[in-house]
Amino acid sequence: MAIDSPSLTLAQPQDFGPRVKGAIVVKPIVFGNVARYFGQKRTNGHTHEWKVYLRLYNNEDSSQYIKKVQFKLHDSYANMIRICTKPPYEVDETGWGEFGVVIKIYFADPTERPVTIYHHLKLFKTEDNIPVFTDYLVTEYYDELIFADPSTTMYNLLQNAPPLPSNLSVIFETDFEEKKSQTLESIIASKKKISLEIEDLKRRVQAAKDEIARYKSKIASKHLIGLFLSIASKSIDLPTLYEYYDVNNVTSGLIAEHNQFTLNGKPFLLHSGSLHYFRLIRQYWRPTLMKMKAAGLNSVEFYIPWNLNEPIPGSYQFDSYDWNLTQFLIDIQESDMFAVVRVGPYICAEWEFGGLPSWLLKDPEMRIRSIYKGFLEPAKQYLEKLFEILTEFQFHKGGPIIAVQFENEYSAEPWINNDPQYIKALYDIIKKSGFKELLFTSDPAEMAVYGLKMIKQLHGVLETVNLNKNALKLLQKTRSLQPNRALFVSEYWPGWFDSWGDKYHHRYPLYQFNQQMKEIVFQMNASVNYYMFIGATNWGFYNGARVVTSYDYDAPLTEFGNYTAKYFQIQEFYKQMVLTKRHPAIKLPSIPEQPRTKNYGQVNITEFLSFGQMLSLIEPIRTNRTFYMESIENCSGLGFINYRFVSQPIKNLTISGSIQDRVIIMVEETIVSIIDDGADVVNITIDPCIFKDPTKNYTFDILVENLGRENYGTQAMNEQRKGTESSILLDGIECNDFEIFTFDFNRKFLFSTKSIKWQTLTCEYHGPRLYRTSLNIENEIAETFVKLNNWTQGNLFVNLYNQGRYDKRGPQRTLYIPAPLLRKGANLVHIFETGTSGESIEFLDHPILE
Repeated sequence: MAIDSPSLTLAQPQDFGPRVKGAIVVKPIVFGNVARYFGQKRTNGHTHEWKVYLRLYNNEDSSQYIKKVQFKLHDSYANMIRICTKPPYEVDETGWGEFGVVIKIYFADPTERPVTIYHHLKLFKTEDNIPVFTDYLVTEYYDELIFADPSTTMYNLLQNAPPLPSNLSVIFETDFEEKKSQTLESIIASKKKISLEIEDLKRRVQAAKDEIARYKSKIASKHLIGLFLSIASKSIDLPTLYEYYDVNNVTSGLIAEHNQFTLNGKPFLLHSGSLHYFRLIRQYWRPTLMKMKAAGLNSVEFYIPWNLNEPIPGSYQFDSYDWNLTQFLIDIQESDMFAVVRVGPYICAEWEFGGLPSWLLKDPEMRIRSIYKGFLEPAKQYLEKLFEILTEFQFHKGGPIIAVQFENEYSAEPWINNDPQYIKALYDIIKKSGFKELLFTSDPAEMAVYGLKMIKQLHGVLETVNLNKNALKLLQKTRSLQPNRALFVSEYWPGWFDSWGDKYHHRYPLYQFNQQMKEIVFQMNASVNYYMFIGATNWGFYNGARVVTSYDYDAPLTEFGNYTAKYFQIQEFYKQMVLTKRHPAIKLPSIPEQPRTKNYGQVNITEFLSFGQMLSLIEPIRTNRTFYMESIENCSGLGFINYRFVSQPIKNLTISGSIQDRVIIMVEETIVSIIDDGADVVNITIDPCIFKDPTKNYTFDILVENLGRENYGTQAMNEQRKGTESSILLDGIECNDFEIFTFDFNRKFLFSTKSIKWQTLTCEYHGPRLYRTSLNIENEIAETFVKLNNWTQGNLFVNLYNQGRYDKRGPQRTLYIPAPLLRKGANLVHIFETGTSGESIEFLDHPILE
């Protein structure tokens, strides 16, 4: 009995009486899901029907003490919050992919804290870490709700719960009593085994200590210490990377045969790190490459986003100042490093629309990542232009590029992405360009079996894998699937990204990082790329859907380039690679200084432009209907779209179809409704008090913010149009007279605000406004971090540069400002706030990411 509603109005809390001291009540529960395979994909792309549920193990009626159960589904579902107020607590849906479901239990006694359960919705059976389609699958788990010292009323409700009606009782698919018995037997057997193993380990530890003492004695007298002394002091006797691999006399490039890479005929361990040049300001490209080189890396792996390089169909910008691809490749080469390039056209990367240009979605039939002509033809034209640059920098011509990945994790969704013709089409485009270096594809390690099917007929293409746990087992499986070829973990994740609303900043423990590296390199002799080595920043509006502005990733280098324990551990890995002859000793630079940061203190906000003043600077489109953002000519597809119309007072406003993403509905710039994450249909009743004069015409604005298009999930990405094309009904009558404004706060727009009179800020305000202030720097210019105390949601701009989004939900609390974007004297600061404004901002000397 799920209610498709984001919230319920709760009654005022009642007094449940004093606590029953010492009382403990346990309620066993079962949660999980059942899934049934349709047998074939339906027209909407869905492959399964499924039910996710929470049930009382003893089949009692819990509605006396459970107020409601909330299920939070994947945000691709129009109504992702489902609420059940009485048994059965379950949600029925259809879909095509697995995801995490958050189950939250609220109790009748409001003083009892809600219980949150995380369940991974399973659609596929897994055999040896490989998803397998089955007709019917049950995944369920046993747990217990424990009530300690409950209130008197709650205690009575718990103790006197009646049984469920017979028509609602269930027999569980899993025999939990049998499972309990088996588990106890396993524990007893394991204890006996562990006791024996502990004794054996004690003997081994002592033997190892004796062996270490002998090796220390040998090492002290041999050449290894001299070797590392020469590395540390940058001995002139050591060759550069380009000298060692004789780039001026290339006979062969990177070859993946015989279980190990070779480069120009010499063994080669690809020891790489990801750096996204478009997430790092240009002034920091070379200093960051030096940090990577000093850690012992020999290569840089990076994506190239199509949407940055072809923002308008047929208009290519590979040489723009902020992301000049040619200059970045030159910087890599002059830093004595090689390049591993990931060309897409789809890249994921937690980047807006997975790197695809939003103008593709002008086509209502668009099918991305397919041989659909509307996608493949523009992708072909783009790749041909791109490879005009890349072919000139390939290794065979003395350049840094030793390998190229095309597409990205295509087989992560084998139930959707399973067309080898598409992969072959991309392969053919690259081959016809004259590019000679190694080509590879990349998939989650568990999906390598599907990835290999896609490249089976493509000569020389290598399947690589992405992971950060179970490396030994997964790489052994990969080797069995792809024997006699080099192993390459093209994405080893040392951390993870954050999304708005996450409770914490994601972290990946150092001990786990070290253990997985030992399995990858020193047990499986695989090559590795750290994704990310430095995550940097999602500037402007380029974050993928709901991804925070900081792409710190808990990487070896922080968002602003500072060193972490992982960085120094990677240095140690490099030394071990040299000692074990996996990597030649190469001339390395000294570690560059860590970045300087500064606290510039608090700055008060002094001026603002009203929403109407902002719109007066934009030329509207006058039309008799609404349009999606993607359908409007010369629109960047980023930022905001506003639908303005005039009407006499009304009672009801209806948007008859989908509108995405965040919607703010205003009358005369006063907010009457906010829809935080879009809706399939909108119906609102407007308070008549908003209309002072019943005979007057009022200005209505429907402001829609593009929060970032999905970067993952092919089916969802095909439907990522922002704004609305639906009818807008005013008391049931369709509106047919609109002014449509699109704005992305580009530098031209921000500069134009100088021509209008700003108003003096006198008090806090709730609603969209553009604010302005100035930071004065008298002495040192350094890295700094802006904290927006008491602000709600919007974007920050410093010296006309869009620093990205902020959101009071967190976990990110500060926005990073690189020193090169600042100057001595006055630094202009703009803030576009969509909710409640603060009175000041603060410039700190450290980031706050949670």
